[in-house]
Formats: sequence, structure tokens, C-alpha cells
Amino acid sequence: MIPQRLLVFALCTLPIAAVGWASSAPLNALASLRFIEVEPAVKLEVVDWGGNGPPLIFLHGWGCDAHVFDSFAPRFTSRCHVYGITRRGAGKSSAPASGYGDERFGRDILTIIDALHLSAPVLVGHSMAGAEMSWLNTHHREKFAGFIYLDAAGPSAFYSELTGDTGHVPFLVGDMRRQLDRLIPGSSELHPKQAAHEIIAALPRLQTALTDWLESMKDFPEPTAEQLRSAPPYLRELSLSLQKYTTLRGPILAIFAVPAETARPPNQPTNVEPVPGSLSQWDAFARGVPSARVVLIPGASHFVFQSHATDVLHAMNAFLDGLN
Repeated sequence: MIPQRLLVFALCTLPIAAVGWASSAPLNALASLRFIEVEPAVKLEVVDWGGNGPPLIFLHGWGCDAHVFDSFAPRFTSRCHVYGITRRGAGKSSAPASGYGDERFGRDILTIIDALHLSAPVLVGHSMAGAEMSWLNTHHREKFAGFIYLDAAGPSAFYSELTGDTGHVPFLVGDMRRQLDRLIPGSSELHPKQAAHEIIAALPRLQTALTDWLESMKDFPEPTAEQLRSAPPYLRELSLSLQKYTTLRGPILAIFAVPAETARPPNQPTNVEPVPGSLSQWDAFARGVPSARVVLIPGASHFVFQSHATDVLHAMNAFLDGLN
């Protein structure tokens, strides 16, 4: 799985037709919109696709808003009441200067659930939404009936030393930044000399990870100067707030878009005990989250619910059936 990847800048934000309860974009004329205040002067867009049954909430990935699900989410209205949330900083939701990160995103979701009086919803997250779902699973799992990761269970959602460092570059950079800060006298109880020794010891691992990451990104187009200038200012805050989620529990479905040549099931039995760097992210997830059902879809795009909608629909319905 291409690290999620350090990088999905998919510009797929769809237009929104109105503010308050109103008709949504033409893709789904039956949907309605509402803006809910999650803190003073910060309102988030909530899309309501309707339906009957327990609540199902869709969370979008980077560069999108809730309307990326306009053609997919309504397929569940026969069994669930289906919602989507546009997180802060995206689409028509408020974009405060600060207040970004897994915990903040997670608390926004909790506020919206309370405002809508929803009981035990299932969360469905794509891409970067996996991280805020993992925060909620770690700290408030009892509030949710289940968690569905749509190519969203990368290193930011589940951290494992068994996958190697290529996908861990943001974590290693964050660790290095904190170590560099400790060189400043008085910034910590650690003597600057000791901090320097720790930095020197950590540099080879960071260098190797960066080299591998550059190799994995060689076929990706370089961002333009305009794209770099227009990057949201809160990206730095996000990168500095990364957390390592290592213990996920409860009903979980993790769908991975994998290379076309990947055919074997995840966590295939083996007599060899894995060592750091030996496992794929999906194998590590299957091994590290025993309660999860892991589904691989070979040849799917990162937007797996679009490229392989029928496969995802089948996997999600089977998972939801198991919750009843």
C-alpha cells in the first residue's frame, strides 16, 4: 500500500448547494444539509441522506468533503440512516486558524453525534479519516457499534514496527523534531549533550526511511509552486500531532486497496515469526487487530468505494449484518 499516504492530495471537493437544511448537490437530490456548531464560531457541514435503521456516518479523506460519498452512501439507506460529516478546514465547514488533529476531529464527531441524538453509530472513514476513527476507537469505543476503514487503515490509523519505516516517515520526522528541540538548554530535563547523542543515533534510521520513501514516490508528479503555496496552513499542526495507535478493539472492517498481483489472504499462517519491516500494512493490521475483518481488493484505487463500489458494498453489508 502506498503510504497514505504520506500524500493523497486528491482534489475532489464537490460544490454544495445551500446552507442549513436544503437540497444538496444534484448527485443526490434527496439529501439535506445542516451546519452544526462544534465550538464557538466553528460549524461543520452534516449531510443527511436519510434512510431507516441505525446510524451510519461517512467521514471523507484529504482534499474532499462529505459529498465525495454522494453516489455511494445512499446505497445504505434501505438499512441505515446515513450521514456524512465535512471536517473542519474542508469544503463549506469552518476553517479556524488552529485546532486540527485526530483528537480535535474526533471530539467534533462526538459533538455532532450528541447534537443529532444518535446512538451507537457505525463510522465509515476513507483515507486520513482512519486516524480520527482510531482515536475514537482508542478513547470512546463504547459509543460506537463498529468502525469501517476504506483504505484508511494505514500507519496513521494503526502503527506497527513490523511494517518497516517507509510509511513511518511522518512519525520519524516528528520524533526528530522533538529531539532537536531538546538541544536547547532548559527545554527539557535531558542534558543537551545526551540529546545530541540520541539524535546522532536516530539519524541513520531516518536517513534510510527517507531514502526508501523517495524511491516509493519517484513516479508521483512534483507539486507545482501554486499547490505548495495553497497548502492549508494547518498541515504543520496536523503533522506535529500524529499519534501511534497500536491497540484497536471491537467490531472493525478494514478494506485495503492493494496491488493487482496481491492475491493471498492477509495474515496467512506462517511458521516464521515476523520481524520489523517484514510485513505489509494489511498483514500487520490483521495480526495486530484480532477483532478486525480484513478485506483486500486487488487493483482498486485509493478511492476504493468508487473504483470497486460493488466489492465494497458487499463487504460492508456483510459486516453490518454481523452487527445485528
